[in-house]
Amino acid sequence: MTRNEIVEEVIRLLRDHHSGRRDFFKLFAEAYNAGMMRGSDDVLYADALASIIVARAPELAEGPVWELHRFWSDWTYAWDHAAERTASPDGQGPKPRTTLINRTR
Repeated sequence: MTRNEIVEEVIRLLRDHHSGRRDFFKLFAEAYNAGMMRGSDDVLYADALASIIVARAPELAEGPVWELHRFWSDWTYAWDHAAERTASPDGQGPKPRTTLINRTR
C-alpha cells in the first residue's frame, strides 16, 4: 500500500465506529514494514498521520484521531525497540526468561 492508501483507509476506519484497534494495527504494520517510519519522503509517524487526517477529514479532529495517535506512537516505539527485548547482555542470543514464583502460603 502507498502512504495515501494507508491514510485513506485509516480515515475510513475512523469514520466506521465499529473498527477495532486490530484494524488500525494492520495498517500500522503495513506502513512500518514499507519503511514509512524511517524518515523517508513517505514518512508516516503519528504526528504526520494525525496532521494529514485533520486536513482531509476535519470532523475527526476532536475525536478518535488522538487515541489513534497514541496507539500509533506506542506501536512505533515498541517496534523500533523490539531488538532490545530479545538481546542478551553479551549480544549472544535471547535474554534468559525469569519467572516470578509466589512462595507465600
